[in-house]
Amino acid sequence: MAYSISRTTRHGWMDVSERILPAPLLKKRIIIETLDERGEVIAASEAAEVDKDSFLALLFAKYGPAFILKELHPKLFSEEEFEYAVELIELEYDLIPSHDNIMEIRALFDAHGHNKVKLAQDMACGMSAWGDGYFMVTPKNPYFRKMFTFEEALEFINKRKGLYYAIDKLGNRRYDFIDEPTKKQITYQQNKNGNQVVFLSFADWKLHKV
Repeated sequence: MAYSISRTTRHGWMDVSERILPAPLLKKRIIIETLDERGEVIAASEAAEVDKDSFLALLFAKYGPAFILKELHPKLFSEEEFEYAVELIELEYDLIPSHDNIMEIRALFDAHGHNKVKLAQDMACGMSAWGDGYFMVTPKNPYFRKMFTFEEALEFINKRKGLYYAIDKLGNRRYDFIDEPTKKQITYQQNKNGNQVVFLSFADWKLHKV
């Protein structure tokens, strides 16, 4: 009986074929165990080669690049890097990343650090509480509804020492100044909206009150 395995990507739905899985992944075996009522193994059998490859394709279709990273590169990314590494791989590359693709993402973290990569990825997602665009600014601001690619966002971050914005009492971003605000703007946010203006330093990644 014919069947297909698919995964949704930035290009839409794409077929996952055993033939395009990384060769090292296909060298793995799948053991099926039968357990008794106490959870102890009472029988085990190895999946046939053709069935094993189909299982692996199905696991990739379900978990995506995260499956490849965990199986082939289990210690390449830290826990805090892992989620963003997976998102970047899905954003930047085709359905199944090559070894070189994965090493390029590792190099990004090494060159720029987790926090810059994380912020650049958030900016590239292009959505804020105000709608399109990462920054919450008025229409007169040049960054109003501006959409960034990951590369553009990273370049933007690397040219700055940090970002200025206003937060509410719960610490949520409410308005972005981006550049240093005037005293009048700071006073307006504090008195009119009850917000605190802060500076996110790219040196220590801490919020400093302005």
